[in-house]
Amino acid sequence: MNAPLHALVAALGWTFLDFLWQGTLVWLGTAAVLALLRSPRARYAVACAGLALCMALPSAGLLRRLGGTVQGTALVVVVEPTASAPRPALPEARASLATRAQAALGSHLTLVVELWALGATLLALRMALGMLWVRRVGTRNARPADAAWTSRLDRLTRALALTRRVALRISDAVDSPISFGVLRPVILIPAALVSGMDPLLLEALLAHELAHVRRFDYLVNLVQTAVEILLFYHPGVWWISGRIRTERELCCDELAAGALGEPRR
Repeated sequence: MNAPLHALVAALGWTFLDFLWQGTLVWLGTAAVLALLRSPRARYAVACAGLALCMALPSAGLLRRLGGTVQGTALVVVVEPTASAPRPALPEARASLATRAQAALGSHLTLVVELWALGATLLALRMALGMLWVRRVGTRNARPADAAWTSRLDRLTRALALTRRVALRISDAVDSPISFGVLRPVILIPAALVSGMDPLLLEALLAHELAHVRRFDYLVNLVQTAVEILLFYHPGVWWISGRIRTERELCCDELAAGALGEPRR
């Protein structure tokens, strides 16, 4: 392995290992703050901040390590040694436990990075396949909703002060409502719901999905999934991400209830 690649692997490996304790502290801190809050919007904001911090800490650590590696390399090139005095070896008896543990971990950094790359690649592939499936279902295996439901959707769009045009489609390939897209959002409704659900309840579901569109939740979810892929090995990341999804649904329920004027429905 050449020197630049070895330096990159070492920086990545130590960054991943450091995040084990960093992520745990963020996890515990986020959980403590969430336990004190009652508003779904406040809990959502705190959970998003916790996940952002989970991404910021290893990113900063990696940049710091790579910067130190570059500076150290430049120093070796510019400064020539003037003496060849041997450096005294530290006796094994005086070596601290932390030093020995660091040396043991350092010898396995390549394996750490390889396992991370394998896991991240598999999760990224799963994400890509999922996005392709949603896109295919929404474009090929769906039909436009009839005029009556399109009119209801337009009325709810105005009630939610949503300026983007939202397409409503009916599909036999989905089991629950799905909203996707950023610039040209689409809401997919299962055909079974259109024919079997009370229209007033289905309208409430549409209001909920429109709330997702208004909040740009599809885009936020993509960023959230990317963080899960990069930091998949830490359970705290999955816990915080799960809380984000829970609070997101509650926030959309609040918006939908306000648009309908009937919280019970």
